Amino acid sequence: MSQWSEIARAEESHSVADLIRLLWEPLKTRGFEFTVEQKEDGIQVYCTKCALYDLAREINGTDWMFYLNCGTDPYIVEGFNPKIKFQRAKTLMEGHECCDHYYEYQD
Repeated sequence: MSQWSEIARAEESHSVADLIRLLWEPLKTRGFEFTVEQKEDGIQVYCTKCALYDLAREINGTDWMFYLNCGTDPYIVEGFNPKIKFQRAKTLMEGHECCDHYYEYQD
């Protein structure tokens, strides 16, 4: 969380769109595939390919990699901006067809 607090301090804006730009956009060149959809109340990200999942599957480590990687997602969001609400019901690490990250700004 402290790393994302530091990143936030270096940014002028701390919107959901800023978080998507800083967190997700760099992953496009690192073996991740995802779509970003603007919704009425927030932004939905569907990740269908994750390089970390691919590695975890190769070493039969999806259970512990879920905790080491996916488990940090809420803390990343909180560190960047505590007013952003994060929800996720599915992950590739847990055997679903995608990770369904949803970000919503809360006043």
